[in-house]
Amino acid sequence: ERNLDFLATPARDVPSRQRSLRAAFEHSWRLLDDEERTILPALALFAGGFTRQAAEAVAGASLLALAGLMAKSLVERTDAGRYDLHEIVRQYAAEKLAEAGDAAAAYERHWRYFLHLAQEADSARNSPQHMALVDALVAESDNLQAALAWLIDHDVVEAWWLAATLEAYWYRRRLSE
Repeated sequence: ERNLDFLATPARDVPSRQRSLRAAFEHSWRLLDDEERTILPALALFAGGFTRQAAEAVAGASLLALAGLMAKSLVERTDAGRYDLHEIVRQYAAEKLAEAGDAAAAYERHWRYFLHLAQEADSARNSPQHMALVDALVAESDNLQAALAWLIDHDVVEAWWLAATLEAYWYRRRLSE
């Protein structure tokens, strides 16, 4: 719960890759292929889990790539059929995203994906699909809030646009946000 550098041992009778949590993650990182090293950092942007479609749009993750990261215990599948990262994995992946220098592009793909979902729900007003689309937005509450938070700090006009497009979501959630 704290961070990657919290758990460590001074013991010399264990392999170096097992002397700290960070060392274990660094060892695992080196075992990933190039595609997985590209995908995992972008997955760190998701809050509260993500769908396969969101992973594909934001991180370029195919179902096969997600399965590979699941086999390596870096991505997990939730009971709700969504994917998620353990918080420590998310922290490590976020560091790798920052190191790669393309975090702004990944954040843009993230908020644009959720803006698209909001626009889809908004344009489906008075249609039978409207409530199902709003329910999908409610399932993405943490991601919507993360997208809004990033936009408020980086592009307030787009933040206003996303917030306004979420009218049915706000009504459904009945929150003071």
